[in-house]
Amino acid sequence: MARPISVIIDDIVANLRELKDAVGPFARLASVFKGADEPSPVRKAGRKPGPAKNSPAVVKAAATPVKPPAAAKEARKPSPALQAQGRYMSAIRRLSKTQKAEIKKIRAEKGVEEAIRIALAKPSRRK
Repeated sequence: MARPISVIIDDIVANLRELKDAVGPFARLASVFKGADEPSPVRKAGRKPGPAKNSPAVVKAAATPVKPPAAAKEARKPSPALQAQGRYMSAIRRLSKTQKAEIKKIRAEKGVEEAIRIALAKPSRRK
């Protein structure tokens, strides 16, 4: 026996009300977490997440040749003062604290080149 259309519609409306009551708590939760898909304004410590080492993006990037910039700047040569500073730092690096103090005095009195020459002549604290 066929049911009248009004009875079918009433059943559907009742089922929709039950569904709405069941989904209500989840709808409230969704409103609380709305916007959770956006990144947090607080920056987390550590490295930035990136693609895995063997991911297709990394493999493709490694296979792609690197093009130099259109207006590549010419490499600058360090100034003589900077070169002398580098030689001085590498010469005193291997010395003990007392030897470094001596070399600093010599540098103040006689100049950088003399300090480098004497520092290179001194025996190393390392064996």
